[in-house]
Amino acid sequence: GSKVWLESLAALETKEEKYQIDAASQAPQLPIGAKASELRNGLRAFFNRLNFGDNHQTIKEWIAWLEDLIEETEFIQAYSLESDRAALDSLRQILRELVLAEMIAGDEEVEYRTFLELLMDHAGGVEVKETSWPSKPSILVLRTIEGRGMRHQAVAFLGLSEGIFPRTQKADPFLDEGTRQALGLDSAFDQYQLGLFYQAITRTDQRLLLTRPYLANDGEPWEASPYWEAVNDLLLEEPEKINPEANRDIADACSPQEALAWAMQARKIPESVEQDLFERTERVLHGREVLESRIESAKGGNYNGDLGEIIERIEKVYGQNAKWSASRLESYIACPYMFLASNLLGLESLGEPSLGLDPAQLGSILHRILERVYQEVDDPTDLSQLIGRVDKVSVEEFDEAPEREGFRPTLLWKQEQIELKVRIAKTIEALHEKSRGWKPVGYEAAFGLRGNPPLELEIGNQVIQLRGFIDRVDQDELGNLRIIDYKTGSSKLGVKDLEKGIRLQLPLYALAARDALGMGNVNDGFYWAINAADWSSLRLGKYGFEDAVNIALTHVENVVEGVSQASFLPKSPPGGCPDYCPAAAWCWEYIPVRRWA
Repeated sequence: GSKVWLESLAALETKEEKYQIDAASQAPQLPIGAKASELRNGLRAFFNRLNFGDNHQTIKEWIAWLEDLIEETEFIQAYSLESDRAALDSLRQILRELVLAEMIAGDEEVEYRTFLELLMDHAGGVEVKETSWPSKPSILVLRTIEGRGMRHQAVAFLGLSEGIFPRTQKADPFLDEGTRQALGLDSAFDQYQLGLFYQAITRTDQRLLLTRPYLANDGEPWEASPYWEAVNDLLLEEPEKINPEANRDIADACSPQEALAWAMQARKIPESVEQDLFERTERVLHGREVLESRIESAKGGNYNGDLGEIIERIEKVYGQNAKWSASRLESYIACPYMFLASNLLGLESLGEPSLGLDPAQLGSILHRILERVYQEVDDPTDLSQLIGRVDKVSVEEFDEAPEREGFRPTLLWKQEQIELKVRIAKTIEALHEKSRGWKPVGYEAAFGLRGNPPLELEIGNQVIQLRGFIDRVDQDELGNLRIIDYKTGSSKLGVKDLEKGIRLQLPLYALAARDALGMGNVNDGFYWAINAADWSSLRLGKYGFEDAVNIALTHVENVVEGVSQASFLPKSPPGGCPDYCPAAAWCWEYIPVRRWA
């Protein structure tokens, strides 16, 4: 609706810097700044012109409004074809009939919707005459029944194979063939189609072309129509059989598309083709090269993730002192090709537009609320203070969330806010029970960001830098630390996920708190599932801090080694690939996530 359009454009008016787009780019560009303002003003004027509100008018007044609108927009002048003029004449006739009907039945004020329904009802019963066929040379594509009354210089009749023409027929359920024979009536089979065939082949003055497919989709022979056989018996020469696999003379092509297909079949680009076709042919030939390379190399090759030929360019980005994050490391482990698409190529998957929150937006909101609640109370170990702060912080965050996170609230947004506040209160209560003897001493602790030192790791003969934010750091009475990382969901937070490399944040963040930020010794840590109000089955204190760190470092080493070798071979994770992968549209190994009803 108009409200959504105007609100969206109003938001884009202030996004000049954030949405700065390369002027040389040929990609569609958002209207931002002054362009968004200009479009918004134009749309507002357009909406105002079509704004009916709760207006109730007589049919005559609505028709006067419509005629004024047609004249103001120069609608009639924009259409000059004879068929358009015929349609406009029919519209005028409909309007006259509506006025006449109101004069007979009496004036009655109606809303716009009722007027539109009356207009459409009348339009449905009006016949608009087709204009005559164009006088200049042309090709008419018609059904047999449509073309049987005209003469043509040449006629091409397609589909003379068994089951296409004549079409397979069934007996009349009310007067079957046995009954017709008993009554002395002619057979109903083929009479109608036989007449159509006769009319079709006698419409030409000079040339007649009959064609049929001789192979079915499965490659089996396709029997000819009896009409084809009858015509063939009258001819001295055998029909020309065209093999779709044989190379054809491009000079005989009837369209650029056909010429392109034949050029591909011949694996060469003719010198005589137009420039546009030449460029398209080159692209298709390149596509053939890519496809053949993938088939031959199966899992590798230049076109399937092996970028050894440009390894120097990879090293410039992820060589000595390269900056990493835990999520990037996890991304490579999940699928190196997805890492290539999202991190090296900077691509992003654009999902289908939808109302309401997506999981990432919800997680961001819940993170912010938890962070603020604990920071804004005098004593973060006092449960009553924490619960008492939830309502105020939540309301403020919810009010700002649609604009900050970029989503449009649904009609359920108010109810969702109530449910989210209850959920936050429950998760705080549950976390309080797991925190006896611990006190928060750090929130959103940054390493490698905001001027803080990164976590430096020696991997082989190079040093890499890790950066990130630690959601929360707690301290016990002895000065020991524990790391808490908030997660909205509760899946993939176990011991096996660490060992597979799916989740590396917890041990790496613990290492950063100790070595990069110098906050002290870490002897515990866990992921906190906000919605489930429970900690993860992986807990550093139970698993062993050093063991968890060693496993994480092994995975980091494998990732760094793979990237240093420019190896980004695709692999489909168990259960299928995520739909948010930016390479999903072309990846050779992409398998969609299996969703069970």
